[in-house]
Order: sequence, then structure tokens, then C-alpha cells
Amino acid sequence: MDLFSADQLQAFAARVFEARGFSPEHAQTVATALVWAERRGIDSHGLVRLAQYLRHVDDGDMKASPNLRVVEVAPAVALVEADFAAGPIAMSAALEAALERARQCGIGLALADRKSTRLNSSHRCISYAVFCLK
Repeated sequence: MDLFSADQLQAFAARVFEARGFSPEHAQTVATALVWAERRGIDSHGLVRLAQYLRHVDDGDMKASPNLRVVEVAPAVALVEADFAAGPIAMSAALEAALERARQCGIGLALADRKSTRLNSSHRCISYAVFCLK
């Protein structure tokens, strides 16, 4: 039996990130990714990362308020300059950029640059992309 529901855990994590300076949208994105991993048994990328992400913000290795920028490389290709965003934020932005290009060109690719922190949420983005295809 779970002590807390996934919704409760997600709301808690989002509140913690917002209290640390993340926008509500970015706080929700990161909280969703952490709980998503937790619910699938990927504990190493679940809520255990919450304290780690906060330390990264405190140490200046991650920005709570990144200035993401999408650069068009080619009509169907984009690069997200992530400005040291949390991985789920950078990867979500890359996924949205790829989907937009796919709508326009029939295919789309977007990558996040190395100025992102912890790009470990790619499994969530792949699952989201598969969901979008259904």
C-alpha cells in the first residue's frame, strides 16, 4: 500500500521546486518526470533526485529560471540552448521543438545542448513521443 498517491508526490515536489525559484510550469515538468520514473521502478531517476536537483541549484550548476532558446538548424532540425536547465525541462523543450518541426515538415529532430543539467529524462520524452503518435 502506498503512503502517498502519485498526485500527492507530484504536487509536493512541484511545491518544493517552486519554493526554490522554478516557474510553476518548470516545477511541474520536473516533478512529473521524477514521479514518472518513480512509478515505473526507475528509482535512481525518481524522487531521490529532488534533493540532488536542489543542491545543483544551490551550487550554481543548474538554473531554476533558465533562459531556453530554440535555434533552427534546418527546417526540420532544431537545437535547444538549455541554459543549465534541469534535464526534464530541456528535454521537454526539445520534444516540443521536434513536434513543431514534424507538423511543418513531416519529420522533426531537436536536441538539447550540453548546457543542460541531467538529461536523464529522455526515457520520459520517448514515451511522450510514442503517446503523441497514437
